[in-house]
Amino acid sequence: MELIPIDEAIKEIHVRHALEEGMERGMERGMEKGREIGREIGREIGMKEGRLQVARSMLDDGFSPEAIQKYTGLDRENILALR
Repeated sequence: MELIPIDEAIKEIHVRHALEEGMERGMERGMEKGREIGREIGREIGMKEGRLQVARSMLDDGFSPEAIQKYTGLDRENILALR
């Protein structure tokens, strides 16, 4: 087994430590970004479900598909599929 000078060994330890810290920070950032994306997708799904629920109620109350489209922003195909 070959011995390396102490300063090289210390340098190698610092490099390894820096790499581990960088990997940890990268993983944390990636996980946070994933959570942000998940929250955004959840909000979008919830809002669409809410608009569909309003559209169903409007259909039940006799509103025209055009009026429902105007107030909910849903496309005509989605509105007609609720019938």
